[in-house]
Amino acid sequence: MTPHRQPPAETFGKSLEDMVARMRPAGREIAGIGGDVDRRGLRAVLRAENAKWYPGVALFALEISGLLHGEAFGVLQPDIGRAFGIGPRFFSVLTVFSQVIALVVPLGVARLVQNRARRAMVTLISAGVWSVLTAGTALTATVGAVGAMLLLDEATTAANGTVGDALLIDSYPPRTRVRVVSALRAGGMVAGLGAPGLVFVLTEVAHLNWRGVFLVTAALTAVFFLVALGLRDPGYGRWDTARIQQRVRTSDGRPGAPAVAATHLSILEALRRIMAIRSMRLFLWAGLISAIASPVGTYLAFYYTDRFNLDAGARSLLQLATGVVGLVSLLTLSKLGDRIFQRSPRHMFTISAGLTIVGLVLSAAQVFAPNVTVLVVLAAAGAALTGLSGPAQTVGTMSIVPAPLRPHVGAVAALFSLGGTTAGTILLGGLTETISLPTAVVIVSVPSVIAAGVTMRAGRFVAGDIDRTIDEVVEATALAELRGSGRRLPVINCRSVDFAYGPVQVLFGVDFSVDHGEMVALLGVNGAGKSTLLRAISGLGIPQSGSIRLDGQDITFLDAERRAAMGISQIPGGHAVFKELSVVDNLRCYGYSLGRDRRRLDSAIDIAFDAFPRLAERRNQHAGTLSGGEQQMLALSKALMLRPKVLLIDELSLGLAPIVVGQLLDMVRRINRAGTAVVLVEQSVNVALSLARHAYFMERGRIRFDGPSDELRRDETLLRAVFLSEVAKEGAR
Repeated sequence: MTPHRQPPAETFGKSLEDMVARMRPAGREIAGIGGDVDRRGLRAVLRAENAKWYPGVALFALEISGLLHGEAFGVLQPDIGRAFGIGPRFFSVLTVFSQVIALVVPLGVARLVQNRARRAMVTLISAGVWSVLTAGTALTATVGAVGAMLLLDEATTAANGTVGDALLIDSYPPRTRVRVVSALRAGGMVAGLGAPGLVFVLTEVAHLNWRGVFLVTAALTAVFFLVALGLRDPGYGRWDTARIQQRVRTSDGRPGAPAVAATHLSILEALRRIMAIRSMRLFLWAGLISAIASPVGTYLAFYYTDRFNLDAGARSLLQLATGVVGLVSLLTLSKLGDRIFQRSPRHMFTISAGLTIVGLVLSAAQVFAPNVTVLVVLAAAGAALTGLSGPAQTVGTMSIVPAPLRPHVGAVAALFSLGGTTAGTILLGGLTETISLPTAVVIVSVPSVIAAGVTMRAGRFVAGDIDRTIDEVVEATALAELRGSGRRLPVINCRSVDFAYGPVQVLFGVDFSVDHGEMVALLGVNGAGKSTLLRAISGLGIPQSGSIRLDGQDITFLDAERRAAMGISQIPGGHAVFKELSVVDNLRCYGYSLGRDRRRLDSAIDIAFDAFPRLAERRNQHAGTLSGGEQQMLALSKALMLRPKVLLIDELSLGLAPIVVGQLLDMVRRINRAGTAVVLVEQSVNVALSLARHAYFMERGRIRFDGPSDELRRDETLLRAVFLSEVAKEGAR
């Protein structure tokens, strides 16, 4: 017998939604937006929060370690080539392999650190490898060893780049992050300017050959590695997620409730979760579009030579001057950026993107400069106005994803950036062969301006995406609280689910819940969104927002096959069998999730044949030659074999004779009595309401009714409006 709902789904959903809504403002304040703007200096905030300077210092030391080897290798490539008799072609081939490594390594590293906080370990290993590589380069004796050194350097650099920003973000409170990221970027700019200078001093002043330079830089790299040796991973979300969880747990005086098991995502599922965030998609496209403009630096360098006869020394001084201006601007604007972010993330991106657009225009205007003085002013102004964009985007992108997935942002961003750079090189790298240098500079600057506009648009959605991330944390912790209070969680709980096919939205804020062992009728006219909701639950489609949970565990972004293994089976109307396969082969396909246990699979098939003797008689017959009723019997066999927690049935009786429908419904009752929760989407109102004690009614993608089936049966107005008056009258008898 189908159990009553204890407690009712609407009561559970309301309790959960109330807690999420109540805790959202506190979560926003913890995440660094809303509330009173913190006007204290960085040192005062860190002292008050008991945050340490050391993680930033250690990460800065590690960044210098990477720069030393990379810059030395870049400058000394011709010397290495002469020593081994190799030319530019060798290094070009290595660059191609390096790009492949830059694609593969970030994804592997993101997967490595996804479920365990190992980011500090990755950065320290990278630094240790850099130290060894630098010394090894000095001592290498073969061309193959040189190539191996370069590829290992690229691999470790890519690994460090994947986790560096995420580790920095999790090491400091949200209200300081723009300043902290800006400080590290500034340090990297200083190191980037200083590394070539160090090589110059070692070669021109100390008169060392390339091997001597690498030995000295190896010693320096080892020193920086030792400085960073005490770096530890603070854990995912120490300053935001963990604090939100603590606030929820203490909000009603019951700290320490047992947590709902965390969902471990595969790398593809994690990437799907990231790409589901609207602002993140825009940020990534902005990164790709901006990278298309990569040839602009080369064109400007040639323009400086052709138009103003600037030699290498003058160009270096110009680059140094713009770097210093950019550095000062970065540090000056960072405090303002933190304050604006606290007031409104959207305003921060609007301002930073607006400044960037002006700066890009001024930078491109160098090609119209009448003299060197104006040229320097325009270049410096461009560098000054674009300073805030990098830290702003880093903080924004890291704030809109769940803390364990922050390393994945670096991996995905690297893929988009590399794609943009490749496209820019192919599409825009040869412009000067057909047009003038000034025109080429202007044209190549256009993608960067477009990218800034896309970033500005992304800022419109950042606050909402942060809210969604906060809601996920609050929801998971609230479920733990509800479980701690003795309430059993529903087997399926959908909260505020939005779903769209491209630009067409089908589901709007759907709340749907099913208890263990319950049979629920999901009713509505064609096009109401019933089948789409089942697709979202089974994993055949991913919602644009909202959450779907199985026994409290978040399955919103899990693959359909993982959901099947966890206990969700679906029987889609008219498409539930493989028509070209035999009946027994269909059953073997259904038993895929049983693994390689042949005896268990054979036993499950025997159970199906015992339940449906007609299928046993046709075991070697193609499923496509079965009658409609027999195909539905074969489809129901899946549930008999797998004994899922939840069975989703879409239009079981469609086009079948009443006597066949009766046989199938008896089997559905049997499956339900065995403990499987059933969600029945059925065209026949009488059939659905005769089976289920609880019903949901959907109209235009929204839940219009949620309550006892008898109450819906008595609601003649609702039934007449949707299913025609004849159906309503029959249901009232």
